[in-house]
Amino acid sequence: MAFLGRIWPAFGTFFNQVFASSLSHILFHAFLYSVLALLLVLWIQPFTGSSYLKIMGWILLVGLLHEGIQVMLAGAWPGWAAELFDLAVDLCGGALGLALLVFFRRRALHH
Repeated sequence: MAFLGRIWPAFGTFFNQVFASSLSHILFHAFLYSVLALLLVLWIQPFTGSSYLKIMGWILLVGLLHEGIQVMLAGAWPGWAAELFDLAVDLCGGALGLALLVFFRRRALHH
């Protein structure tokens, strides 16, 4: 998205305003990977206990690709800390998506 913002200045201004704070950056990463986890639940069938590990593996792979593409588009490795932090947030977001799924499935079973 930042790359698109560099080639389309109006989008870049909007992008920078929305994601100016660290909190919005973290929340957006977590939200995206929570949604990814829920979509993977729909894709990986049948859903069994080992599916959680498969889903977290996919989330790790997508997160690594996401960070790798960002680094390549930036043209330089900006540092380990930012990438590892984003990857940790991605994994936490995926785990949150799975936890919400389990919570709502259990709740539906009891009603």
